[in-house]
Amino acid sequence: MIGRCTPVNCYAYFLQILYLFFNPTGSRFTMNLYFNAIQLFACSGPRKSHMP
Repeated sequence: MIGRCTPVNCYAYFLQILYLFFNPTGSRFTMNLYFNAIQLFACSGPRKSHMP
């Protein structure tokens, strides 16, 4: 689920990436890190035609 691309959301994804990076917690660590990185890239990158 990709939320709206707002500066607040981008900042939240960035903070989550930092948190996961410094606090690895088991097998879900990698998936959560990739998920947040993809979300951050989608929000900070060029606007896609299918993005809201």
